[in-house]
Amino acid sequence: MEIVEPDDRLVRAAADIALTHGLRGYDAIHCASAQQVADDDLLAAAGDARLLSAWMESGTSTHDTN
Repeated sequence: MEIVEPDDRLVRAAADIALTHGLRGYDAIHCASAQQVADDDLLAAAGDARLLSAWMESGTSTHDTN
């Protein structure tokens, strides 16, 4: 687990992601945070299809919890 502190860059990236992928704010922050970490060992897990899709399009490894 890695804690990502929100800053202007992260919030702006989240806003772009929200518009592009139709995500709500909280999900967009999760997506932008994962992109900021950009670690080969990162695995993002969620049950939300839109969030998973946004992560996959950015190259983030995902796990569907449904």
